[in-house]
Amino acid sequence: MNDFDTEELVRKLHDGIGGSLATISTLARYGETLDDPARCRDAFAQIARLSNKGVTELRAFLDMVRAKDDG
Repeated sequence: MNDFDTEELVRKLHDGIGGSLATISTLARYGETLDDPARCRDAFAQIARLSNKGVTELRAFLDMVRAKDDG
């Protein structure tokens, strides 16, 4: 893998998973301030959706890295 490939992979990782993690962190901090149980459940549901999306993106990213290493 050359430097260009490494930079591309790092950018994809940052843009995809980094964005999801930043949003999860923001939602968690927001959820800490809520007194309404329904709004708290909504914040946690959003966190769950984003974390599942992040795991899916990470798996796709790792598959891409493996494919580049193999090919």
